[in-house]
Formats: sequence, C-alpha cells, structure tokens
Amino acid sequence: MLSVAEEYQEEAAYRALVEALDEMGEGLMIIQDRRFVFVNQALCRLCGYREDELMAMPLFTGVFHLEDRDRILANWRRRIDGEQFSTRYETMLQHRDGSPIAAEISVSVLRRGADAATVVTVRDIRERRRTQIALQEQQQRLEALLHQRTAELAQEQRWSQATLESVSEAVLTTDARHAVSYMNPAAEALLGWPQEACAGLRVDQVLRLEAEDDSPPVELLGQLRQLAERGSSNHPGLLRPRLGEPIAVELSLSAIRDTRAGNVGAVIVLRDVSEQRRLTRKLSHQACHDGLTGLVNRMEFERRLDALVRDARDGHTGHALCYLDLDQFKLVNDTCGHSAGDELLRQLSRVLAERVRRSDTLARLGGDEFAILLRDCSPQAARRTAEDFIDLIRQFRFSWQGRNFVVGASLGLVMLDADVHSGEEALRAADASCYLAKDAGRNRLHLFRPNDAQVAQRRGQIQWVTELRKALDQDCFTLFYQPIVKTDDPRHTTCWELLLRLEDGQGGLIAPGAFIPAAERYNLMPEIDRMVISRALRWLSQCRQSPPLISINLSGASVSDPRTIHHVEQVLAETGVEAQRICFEITETHAIANLNQARGFMQSLQALGCSFALDDFGSGMSSFAYLKQLPVRYLKIDGEFVRNILHDPVDHAMLDAIVRVGRAVGRRTVAEFVEDEATLQALRELGVDYSQGYGIARPAPLPV
Repeated sequence: MLSVAEEYQEEAAYRALVEALDEMGEGLMIIQDRRFVFVNQALCRLCGYREDELMAMPLFTGVFHLEDRDRILANWRRRIDGEQFSTRYETMLQHRDGSPIAAEISVSVLRRGADAATVVTVRDIRERRRTQIALQEQQQRLEALLHQRTAELAQEQRWSQATLESVSEAVLTTDARHAVSYMNPAAEALLGWPQEACAGLRVDQVLRLEAEDDSPPVELLGQLRQLAERGSSNHPGLLRPRLGEPIAVELSLSAIRDTRAGNVGAVIVLRDVSEQRRLTRKLSHQACHDGLTGLVNRMEFERRLDALVRDARDGHTGHALCYLDLDQFKLVNDTCGHSAGDELLRQLSRVLAERVRRSDTLARLGGDEFAILLRDCSPQAARRTAEDFIDLIRQFRFSWQGRNFVVGASLGLVMLDADVHSGEEALRAADASCYLAKDAGRNRLHLFRPNDAQVAQRRGQIQWVTELRKALDQDCFTLFYQPIVKTDDPRHTTCWELLLRLEDGQGGLIAPGAFIPAAERYNLMPEIDRMVISRALRWLSQCRQSPPLISINLSGASVSDPRTIHHVEQVLAETGVEAQRICFEITETHAIANLNQARGFMQSLQALGCSFALDDFGSGMSSFAYLKQLPVRYLKIDGEFVRNILHDPVDHAMLDAIVRVGRAVGRRTVAEFVEDEATLQALRELGVDYSQGYGIARPAPLPV
C-alpha cells in the first residue's frame, strides 16, 4: 500500500507543479518519518549538493542554518503535532560551503489517518527579500475546502495555490472547459480583475490578447485546445488589461493532465516584458540612427537609398540624392575643440530636419557629411531644394563661448532614375560631385549628369580603391629604400628610409604619388601602413644586410587609428626586432593639426623604444612653436628649402634657422632632396646632421 507521500507524488497536478517549480528555480522537498523522500533539482542547485547527498542527509542537520535550526525544529514539531497544517515564513538555509541563504519556505502537511508527510517549497530571496505574504485568510479558505472535499483533492489544491501565491509571474489556471479556476495575486494585479469576479468566466473574456507588431494574433482558445498534442507553448503578445494601456507579455501555456481523463485544464503564466521591449526598441533605434544627431545613420540610409533606386528602375517615379559636406567645419573643431564641433552638428541637424518633408530622409553619414533623399522629386525641384539647403547652411550662425562662426556646404546632386543601377553607384557619383563643388569654390552644388567628365576624373580615384584592395590581397606592393647618410661623411649610412611602390602587373612600378591620394581619401592608408610595418620588420629580422635603423612613413590616418600601436607591438613581439631600430616619420602638418593625438601616439611607441622623425619640417606656419611639445628625435627639413638653398637667400636663412633651433632643443636635422655635391657642401657648412637625395643614392629595391 502506498504511503501518503507516494500517493501525492503520483498526482498529475503534482508532476506539473514540480516541473513548473524547477523552471522557476524554486526548491521542493517532501519529508516523511523525519527523512527526505524527495528533493527537486532546484533545491540541489540552491544548497550546492547532489540529489543523493541531500536525500542521505539527516533532517535539519545540513540544509538549515545553524542559527535557525532550533526555531525551525520547534516550528516543525508544532505543525506536525498541532492543528495548523500549512505555514510560510522566512528562514536561513545553509549552502554546502557554509554560507547562509536567505529563503522563504512554505510548509504543507499531507495526512491520511495516522500517516503524514510534509511538503516544503523553498524560494531564494537573497536577491530581493519579498514582503512576507500573509496566508491566514487563504489558509482559512483552504481549511474550509478541506472539510468539503476529499482529502486528496483538498491537499492538492492547497499545495497548488500556496505555490502559485509565491511566484512573481501572473498565473491563471483553467478547467477543461477553459473557464478560469484560479488567479494568483500577481495575475489579479496585472489583469486588473479580482479573482472573485473571474471565477467561472471563460479565460479569453478575462485574458484579452492582441498581436504585437507584425506577429500573428494569439488565438488563445485555439492554443489551449492544441495543448492536447503539444503539452505546452509560448507566445509573445499585447495584454489588454481591464484598465490602462496594453502591456507587452510573454505567454506560456502548459497542460494539466490526468492519466485517466487526459487534459483537465491548463496553467497560464504571463510575464510582463514591457521594459524588455522598451530596451529592444531603443537598441533598434540606435542601430538605425546616429548617436550624436539622432538622424538616420549611414547603414539605414543606404538601405533606403537602395529601395528608391529599385523603385526608380521599375519606372514608378524619379527621386533625388543630395550629398552634402560642410565647409569650414574643421576650423571650429581645431579652434574650439570637438565638443564645439559636436554641438554645431547637433544644431545644424535640427535646422536641416525642419526643412525636409516627412517623405524625405535626412542622414548623417559620418564626420561632417550629410545626405538627403528627396522622394518623388523632379530635377528642377531637386535643384531648387538643394540650393535652398546651401542657402540655409550659409545663413546659419554658430556661437561658442562668445565666438561666432559661419559655415558653408558643398553639395553633390544625383537624380535617381532608370539609368542608375545601384545605390552604391549613386552614392559614389554624389560623393564625387560634392567634392567637385568643393573644388570649384565651395558653397555651391554640382549636378551630376551621365558622362560627366569631371566626375569621371574623380571616379578615377575611386577606381584606385579596387586596385589597391586587390594589391593588398595579392601582395602586389614592393618596398624600396633610400639611404640617409651623415652629412660630413656620406660614406657612413645611418638609416634607410623605406619607400612604397605598386606593381602594375606588366613588369612596371607605380610611384606612390599616383595612388596615395586615393588611399588617403578612401581610408585605406591605415591598412597599407600596417602591411608596410609587417613586411619591413620581418625583412629586418631575416636580412643580414640590414642597416642599423630603418625609417617608415606613417599617414595621418594611421596615427589616428588605435589599431596601429597594437599592430606595432604585435609585430615587434613576433619578429623579435629591437624597437630601437625603428623610426617612424610623421608629416609636420598632420602632427600640428592633431597635436594631442600625435603626441600621445608618439609617446606610446616611444615607450617601446621606437623613435620619430617630423617630416617636411618647416612647411607649417607654427613649426617652432609646437616643436617642444612633440617627442621627436629627427627633423626632416622640407625639401623645398633644400632644393633652392644655393640660389635663394630666404631658403638658406630658413634652413639655417631650423638647424639652430633643432640644435637648441636637442633634435637632429635631416636634409631631403640633396641632388648634388654643391648642395651637400652647403649643408655641411650649415651644420645639418644627415642628408638624403638623388645626389647621394637613388631608391633601390630592398635586398633579399
């Protein structure tokens, strides 16, 4: 004959509730004759024991905390021997490692004559202590039901209700006819219905669900009927409470099964996911919008552009694309800082947004570049609108800390018609047209036309991007070197400057002046520079004819790219090359234009042992003023001074001043474009430390 505990474990509702408790992370133990007869996995995880360890453990010895055991044992005996069959209170459990666990336990006693078993649920309340739920009224109602129904049914219902009362999710149960049979307090609060008013009502009268976004509507009764085959299901939806706005919920349906009668009802769990949905919408908005201005970002703009191009190719109507680049924006950034530049972009974005139609799209593509899609727009209307944008920006005044600035805009205009094959093609044409407008004097527009010769020339640069990408992928770059010697002893080579050449595929070489502008314009220089660094250091680690020092040119974009420092560190570690053998050349104009950034970059690599040369020194207007702030070892004098030193007294005087200042601040000087012995002799007389040029040695391929 089965004990009362064993019979209880055979109940269908009990098994469903055990599964639900495990899913919710709530512990369950059944005790009979002062020993454990069942513990669930959630309790094992909570206390840090395996199931067999808990089952073998003496009652009250390991599970309950030492400070609370006496009180728990006394309460337990009173509950077993007394007339009160259910209670709930907060206590302290003990983890395997000895640490206390604040918990809320619910205790129920199952009786059949003299045979009794105790059912205990355990809820972890360390994260947040729950206000203790007063169960007195509920216990009184359940005790009344105990005298009206059979002992097994009463105990089962008491256990179910006590468990459901303790969960934070809204829980409803239905009978086989889908009528509401129970609602926990969380469900009453969420739905706005008291349990008494819902008893006997069909569940879809109480639980009104709508479709969320583009999701299919939740047909609640249909889903409940399908539980016979599926057992459980989950659905998102919008709950329409009795009062208030719709609430986003996750709906979970589980069947209550009886081994003889099949499905006898269902458990419906509702979880409020309004905050989760709000965060999802926020992240979705951030993915499509620029964080600084709130405008559409480049990715979303390109998606909309592609859609309009397809629409135009299908012959529906014509549209227009405006590509807009601000003039004089860099002046604000350089003189007032990036905070001022950011504020200018925010203010100007609001001004532009007020002028675009609701059907149009205004986007910030990056930096000071904007783009506008004009839907259903004729060429004449598009030109007028584009000119209005230029005038609007020209009239805009930006004030920062008492200073007023005037900015302008150059604009490229492309009509989106059946001749445009892709959004990428349209954007390239608009970009090229914008820069043609800028080259023509700024504050104007350039309207792209098919077979536009000026745009074709600009596109020539764009075509270089494909060639350079191919060259990077197929290793078509070649490194040359040109020696740098001591001016007073040209036979003594101190350094090789590495120079880049591109193979043309027909046995010839292309000088960097042909492809570097395109690489800089389309941000390929950081990748090219990293390739040069990798190849140079690997060559230096393998070649016996290597010089004591090599000099590598770095673009301004590489100095601004945080990956450059990491790449240098990585390649130095891989090759074992001493950092003291590496000198990086940075142009003076870039170093001064981005002084703080350049200084930080130099200091980071200088800490590794690398040195720096300031290239084209003297070309900037403030060379001497900034010299003390940059940690450079060498000053490479602008070749324009060196080239004419024998004939131009001003150049001679400038070069003499550079040498004197360099010596005063402890910098070594290097003269470029030394093309004959007479120039070399003049440099000796001025005290220039090192020299380089065709008069000393022409560039040559790196030796293998």
